[in-house]
Amino acid sequence: RLERALVSREGPAVCRTPAVPSERIDLLSENNVPMLCGLMFDFLTLALGCGMTRIATFQFGQSGDRWRFNWLGLDDNSHDDIFHRDSGADPVAAEKNLKIQKWYGEQVASVAQKLHAFKGSNGSQLDESLMIWGNEMATGPHGMDQIPILMFGGAGGRLQKGRVVDRGQQTYHRLGTS
Repeated sequence: RLERALVSREGPAVCRTPAVPSERIDLLSENNVPMLCGLMFDFLTLALGCGMTRIATFQFGQSGDRWRFNWLGLDDNSHDDIFHRDSGADPVAAEKNLKIQKWYGEQVASVAQKLHAFKGSNGSQLDESLMIWGNEMATGPHGMDQIPILMFGGAGGRLQKGRVVDRGQQTYHRLGTS
């Protein structure tokens, strides 16, 4: 549906059907996760920037539940042997978790950069969007305390640029409220 709409749409050249990868991609190979994420981010940016949707969500796997993060030089059951062991008592698990979380952060930053590079009617697509990044794992237990959540973008002028607002700890269901 997106491809049909882009082909028939009048507008910027960027709102045209994207190039199809020249080689077949093994969707089940964990080593292709970074490339597949990149393709999905390109798709997401195009869909938002070309007005095909106003809302998009993206979940990294199942919190990495089945990923061993081989592309980061790791080879552990990330869920059981890294995330659940990172409760403050295992420095090796904490170091591995930090490496994984840094990769996630870099991916989220790449989406923001793509949205920022896509010109919108009032600035960039990032200026017109609100991105929310959350991570229910934080460290160790799957508790509802200390869940890191980041909100950024201009939200169509509803958020002021250049500000950092730290609400400290608040319950997750009050996200974005004062």
